[in-house]
Amino acid sequence: MNDLQTENSDVERKLCELAVWRRLMEVCQEYEAAYQRGEHPPLSQLANEFSESDRPMVLDELERLHSELSAEGASGGTAINGRFVVLEPLARGGMGEVSIARDEELRRDVAFKEIRSSAADDHRYRSRFLREAEITAQLEHPGIIPVYARGEQEGGRPYYVMRLIRGDRTGTLHNSIRELHDPEKTPSSEYMIGLRRLVRRLVDVCNTMAYAHSRGVIHRDLKPANILLGAYGETLGVDWGLARAIESGALTVSESGSR
Repeated sequence: MNDLQTENSDVERKLCELAVWRRLMEVCQEYEAAYQRGEHPPLSQLANEFSESDRPMVLDELERLHSELSAEGASGGTAINGRFVVLEPLARGGMGEVSIARDEELRRDVAFKEIRSSAADDHRYRSRFLREAEITAQLEHPGIIPVYARGEQEGGRPYYVMRLIRGDRTGTLHNSIRELHDPEKTPSSEYMIGLRRLVRRLVDVCNTMAYAHSRGVIHRDLKPANILLGAYGETLGVDWGLARAIESGALTVSESGSR
């Protein structure tokens, strides 16, 4: 009897795995069709219908597909400085614009941040933008997005390139806090679990800021909206445009990046 139960359990597990893969193939086909239409639904959103245990595998497959589609789309584009092809907008702020770009040299997707055209000729904004790039690049910590390159486009419009972070379902600590306190999205039975997760994220932020302070740098714009939550547990402090070195010699910032 036990052998029969074990056999039935194995069959059910295999059928479940098969159903997951079939649905994943359907989702991949739907995403590819949407991509060809110029639509870019968030990968984390597409993965939400799968169980928590299956989600990492699903995200890996979707990210692989996205990279392949991006590479195909980038092959016909014009590379900035012979290397970066901008694919689609990602975010927009008061000073800069962030896009997903294709790094033709290393064949990977990256985050491409450029100063907004309306601010490109403003010395104050330009200096702050360059300073942000330099400070972010020199703060090497798991809680800070690494900077890969910095340069200028034709016409002198500055940009810098960072690691592209695939956000989790909520994207930022701000959105996660709002979701935690929304009873329609977080049942009371799951509140304490969600709260503990956010506390761990907060501890990560504190460690990141402690490192920055040890290097003589204060963020000056730290808020939940500037804490990015990655799909694989990453907790990253972003937007260092207002950061300031409080100790002379703590970081090396060029004259063009001075405030």
